[in-house]
Parts: sequence; structure tokens; C-alpha cells
Amino acid sequence: MSRFKLRKKKNSPNSFQSSMENSTANQLPASQKKAPTRKYRPSLRKRTMRNPAKKNSAFDQLFSGLMGNTANTDKYTNYTTTYGEVTEQGIRKMSEIFQKYCPLKGVPIENRTFFDLGCGVGKAVIGMAILHPELRACGIEIVEERIQFARQAQSRIKNKNIMNRVAFYEGSFLDPKYRYTSTCWLYMSNLCFNEETQQQLLSKFAAELPQHAVVICSKELNGADKKGFVLKERINIPMTWNEQHVVNIYQKV
Repeated sequence: MSRFKLRKKKNSPNSFQSSMENSTANQLPASQKKAPTRKYRPSLRKRTMRNPAKKNSAFDQLFSGLMGNTANTDKYTNYTTTYGEVTEQGIRKMSEIFQKYCPLKGVPIENRTFFDLGCGVGKAVIGMAILHPELRACGIEIVEERIQFARQAQSRIKNKNIMNRVAFYEGSFLDPKYRYTSTCWLYMSNLCFNEETQQQLLSKFAAELPQHAVVICSKELNGADKKGFVLKERINIPMTWNEQHVVNIYQKV
């Protein structure tokens, strides 16, 4: 992974909103652009949490017309390509969990990388890059059209710093060319993975992930304790298919 410069993160309640609004400003027609005002700038965080069903947020606009469940998956007969996504709220909650167990300030610069295995159209990847200016965010996806959608969303990001810290790769996350030696945070929605794939991933994580790296996954990893991982807790994270979806939090020790 290439190095990138650190940028001091401002503790502003509107920083998440501002980053995403700046990322999509050029995508809006003139008729939809709003004049800036000092008196009232609604927080994306507050607005979304108070009305989770609200559509067309600045973040949503990056993915307008890019639907992972519409991608052509006919040629992937050897893979399970069922589609679902972590929600905008879920991305923020995952971010908090990652920071709780593996805060970036304690991670060497070269290891400050997030990976989403089976990233779909890239929402979690781009969301993490927006939330953490010191983080490189990467996604791997087997379905070609979903990767095309993810890269299209990336191209819509106005903020070059965010755009340049995002990378999408087409292929299998088990391919030896993908190594997770510089990864501190990793997410995978593994509900549809068979046990063989689970064990192959677990062995790969044990061999490659740095100490203290955190893995968030939907399905429990059998035998993780024998591979050097501790199950820290189980929590609910909102997904498109279930607002109370339970995920497992593992840490390499």
C-alpha cells in the first residue's frame, strides 16, 4: 500500500456532512443547489438519525442510479452473489467500533488501511474514507458491474483527498495477490460464505493481518480463537435487510 499524508481531523459536528456535501456539489443541477447560510446548516448525522428513511442525502447522491442488486451476475455461477448493504448509520457505527478497539492514532501510518471484502458498489469504502482523513479505504468485489458502479461513485467525489484514498479491485478476495498485511480494519458481510471459504479467509487473516487488527463480520468465524483472534463482542448494525443485524467483532492478538 502506498503512503499518504496525515491530515488533522477537526472535531466539528458537521465535518461528516461538509465532506460529503463537498464531494457531490458538482453533481447537482443548478436548480437543486442551495445558497449557503450561516444561520442554519443541518447536520447530516442528526438529520439521518432522526429520519433514517430520508433519501437523497449528500452521501446517497454519490450512488444515484448505482444499484448493486441490478448488476448482471449470470457468469458467476461458482459464487454466491446475493446483495445487501450496510446503511449510512451502520457505516458510522462500524467506524466507532473500529476506533474503540483499534484507534488509528495508535496504528502505524503504513497500516492505516480499511478493507471491505465483497464491497458491492463501495458505500462502506467511500464512507470510511470520508469519516477518517488519515485512512486508506479499499474494496474487493467479484462482480464486474458492481466494481464499475463503485468506481463511478468514486469519480463523483469532488474532494481529491478523499478520492485518492479510495481504491476498488475486481476479483476474488482469496487471490494471493491481495494481501492484508497493511490492514488495521476489515469488514465482510459473510452470511452467504460457505464454511470452506470461511476457513480459507480465517487462515489468510491469521497469516497476514497485523496484531490488533479488527475484523467485523456477519457470521461467526469457527475456530477463530485457535488462529489468534478474540471475539470482543456482538452488536447490532443497521443493514438494508435488517435494522438490527447482529455482527461479530474480532481482534487479532
